[in-house]
Amino acid sequence: MKRMLIAVWLLLALPLLSGCWDELYFKDLQIVTLIGIGGGEDDVTVHFSYPMYTDSEIEYMTSEASGRSFSDARNNVNMRVSNVLDISQLQVLLISDESAKGQLYDHLDNLFRTPKNRLAAHVALVQEEIEPYMGGEEGAPGLPKNAPDYLNKMLATVKEYSLTSDYNLQETCMLLFDEGKDLSLPLLHIAGESGLPELKGTALFRGQSYTGEYLDPNEGKMLNLLTDESGKFLRETYMVKLGDESVPVTIELIGARKNWDIGDSAIRLRYKIRVEIDEFPQGPVMKKDRIHELERQLTDAVEADMEKTVDKLQKAGSDAIGVGRRVRAFHPRLWKKGDWHDTFSELDIRVEAEVRIDRTGILD
Repeated sequence: MKRMLIAVWLLLALPLLSGCWDELYFKDLQIVTLIGIGGGEDDVTVHFSYPMYTDSEIEYMTSEASGRSFSDARNNVNMRVSNVLDISQLQVLLISDESAKGQLYDHLDNLFRTPKNRLAAHVALVQEEIEPYMGGEEGAPGLPKNAPDYLNKMLATVKEYSLTSDYNLQETCMLLFDEGKDLSLPLLHIAGESGLPELKGTALFRGQSYTGEYLDPNEGKMLNLLTDESGKFLRETYMVKLGDESVPVTIELIGARKNWDIGDSAIRLRYKIRVEIDEFPQGPVMKKDRIHELERQLTDAVEADMEKTVDKLQKAGSDAIGVGRRVRAFHPRLWKKGDWHDTFSELDIRVEAEVRIDRTGILD
């Protein structure tokens, strides 16, 4: 009797051991780690880069297909590959700057909507054609064979050093629907001398479309300072005047506190910035009250750079700082004045910075 009961329980448990209904084996898949999207409305070209494992090494292969949308092109590429292309482990998504001048989300919907897709992938715009960034025979001459890994590490590095914005796929899609803050993404180009992909700057968006305007890497640092989204390091070098001599001084950000004063026609963005001296060839900073003069000149220089960045954002009609979020929450009359991008461009926005040197190094 006891044996019969055990047999019955085992039979009842068998359906629970059937496995996942959507299970796929790695041996039946090609894991795509890099995707490039080009083309325009109703004529999208998608490039896929994926590793192929042989007995001796790993080779990176590329495939491309066209269609009416990203999903259509993805389905069409299966007509020319040996195994199903799986994009659930995507590391880097590249989009041509011309394609981004349309409605960017049209290209991202399938990637964002499907639950099993990886939303932590880097997203960046590229100038000109997609092919040179994908590796393979048509890749840029200086690009390593493992293009996906190279681009993934490069984008992580530029963010770590606060040279540009860095929003993953999930954050990118959420910002495209955010009325109070505009998207900004890394903009890459192929350097002429090295033939390698290189950071060109930070692409500025107005709503869901790329404006065609971008910040250079130094202005990208100021954007990270304005948004309080800097990476692990934020360093900048300025020339200061000591007596009759101009000398370089390199500072590294320790931290910053912001205090925004928003009125109906003017906005003041106030920042208290704490820095340390990373390089100063003139010796001790504290010598002869030198620190106060350095703080004064650094305050003027940083404030001017931040003002220049804000001015560029206003001309592009791109609120990449996120002032609109604060306005929508606490200043409804200003928010309802009209389209926020137009209002943002017309506002009198001024930056007031105060730089304080908290660390001077071992010479003091």
